[in-house]
Amino acid sequence: MKLSYGIVIAFACCIITGCSNDSNGKYAVNPAECSGDNCPGNDKPTPTPIDGPQCDDSIDLMTDAENCGVCGHSCINGTCENGSCVCDEDYLDCDGNGSCESHLECICKPGDTMECYTGDENTAGVGICRKGHLECETSEDSVFWGYECIGEVTPAFENYICDPNDPSRDNDCNGIPDSLQDEDNDGYSICKDGKLSDCCDNSRMCNTSRPDLVHPGVSTDCRGNQIDDNCDGTVDDGDLNCDGSLATPCEGANCQSNSCKFGYGDCDNGLLWNNSNNDESALLLAKAMDICMDSSPNDDKGRLIEYSVHRAKNNKKNIPVDPGQIRLLEGMRDKTGNNLIPPRVGHSFAMLSSGRAMDVYGKVGASDVSFSTGMPDNVPQIYLKAHNNKLESHPKCSEGSTTDIYDSAVLHLKLQAPKDAKGFSFDFRFFSREYPYYLCSTYNDFFLTLLTDENGNPLVHDDGNISFDKEGNAVSVNNAFFTACKPPACYDTKAMGYTGGSACPGNFNGCTDDVCGKCDSYDELAAYYPTPFAGSGKSTSMGNRGGGTAWLTTKAPIQGGQIFNLDFYIWDTGDDAYDSSVILDNFQWLCSTTVNDTGFAPPIDNPIN
Repeated sequence: MKLSYGIVIAFACCIITGCSNDSNGKYAVNPAECSGDNCPGNDKPTPTPIDGPQCDDSIDLMTDAENCGVCGHSCINGTCENGSCVCDEDYLDCDGNGSCESHLECICKPGDTMECYTGDENTAGVGICRKGHLECETSEDSVFWGYECIGEVTPAFENYICDPNDPSRDNDCNGIPDSLQDEDNDGYSICKDGKLSDCCDNSRMCNTSRPDLVHPGVSTDCRGNQIDDNCDGTVDDGDLNCDGSLATPCEGANCQSNSCKFGYGDCDNGLLWNNSNNDESALLLAKAMDICMDSSPNDDKGRLIEYSVHRAKNNKKNIPVDPGQIRLLEGMRDKTGNNLIPPRVGHSFAMLSSGRAMDVYGKVGASDVSFSTGMPDNVPQIYLKAHNNKLESHPKCSEGSTTDIYDSAVLHLKLQAPKDAKGFSFDFRFFSREYPYYLCSTYNDFFLTLLTDENGNPLVHDDGNISFDKEGNAVSVNNAFFTACKPPACYDTKAMGYTGGSACPGNFNGCTDDVCGKCDSYDELAAYYPTPFAGSGKSTSMGNRGGGTAWLTTKAPIQGGQIFNLDFYIWDTGDDAYDSSVILDNFQWLCSTTVNDTGFAPPIDNPIN
């Protein structure tokens, strides 16, 4: 077999002057290294790759952009000079393969580096923090910046090194040596005597929005919040409540609790109801719902600074309520004396009503329906202002925005939280005679709990209210979150003033055993209504009106040591007939910061009942 003349010449040139090998293993002449008669551009036949493009004598491999240096090598986005591609402006041969890529394709050039820093820019060059660099890397088909910022040092918040030989060390790179830093202003620096002192000086060191409440000065460790509150090196010690009292040992499900409790108060045993004086009555109501502090300052227990009961009269809190509108009860009983709604905790709970604050056992017939003081009251201004001078109503209701209210009762408390508290909670149930016949009407009775600071400014929500039904609505008749017991049929044409049809809001699917017991019985409603609504939706008898919620829990955040107002409101809306009531129990201080919601109250095993 004979080789062609061109191949022989190319092979000889490779031996004498050197050649390059393209990616397909075929020889291509390198003009920069070839010279003499056997190189491209001279009078001799042009060597070409085997089975590759054929170049005739008219092609100059030194200048032809379509055949630069070798036949078939095109200088896209460039020109051919001396047998090599020279890229046009804004193009670059970044991967070294002889082709020109755009800047979008050519992110970097192999061997290049670029400064980088993944921390807060303000911390670079401060304390231990230093910038690093990215390196330009290549793959089979691309050029890219590497993912690792080599050599960088970013702020460290979890493992502070308190080295007495290096007192100026600044791990979080904020310009303050760790040995001096007190970012949460709780009086405790991160380091002391060469050892970690404040284990939570900022919210990044531990999982809390209130790092100032975590420091060595905390007397006890809160159970269940997964934080070493007193910085003793042990998370959730498990043997103390937040007020220092002994707690149940942490075992099983108890260890999964996410709310550390201060322990139940025991100040409602043997209370004798006396509603002849509103201030004394207010103190009894506070104790009935387990607010057991007194007026003496106490960092560990908090204190009850002020208490009163009055009408909802703006700037006229001395207007008394009718004595029958408030009461403490040891439970709510039906006509035969069965205690259907016992206290959640302790021996009693508080009751406020726009009618008669009694259970059925203490009522005569339907006396809670017709109660009236005969005078209008005022909706709290803080609430009205936040809602464009209207009362909230369910969006499916076309009415319910009147601000005419009657027969109000307000329990006012001024409290100071314990120094270690992060929130509080209480349980409530709401009942109303307006349900179901005046649902979606202007007769939209309300229960509100307003949380404000010492000066009356709202602390959580703009309208001050912190109590809602499970759907997040204000607690009122039109929101229809009545789970006890059977709801009416929405199509009932005899429901006076009742919207009916598909416009009915709320829960109309009956209730389940875990909410209100057996729905085919009178259930717990029988403790509030002499003849509770049985579900037919046909009767307009006063004795058959009424609905109520299950036990619900309100939680709200508070700062340790903060003084605040807590005002519980109940009233009739639109007229003074068909009354509503609320019962209140199980007030607690909380160590958890994950508060500010309302939901079904969890079961409680109350050994007293």
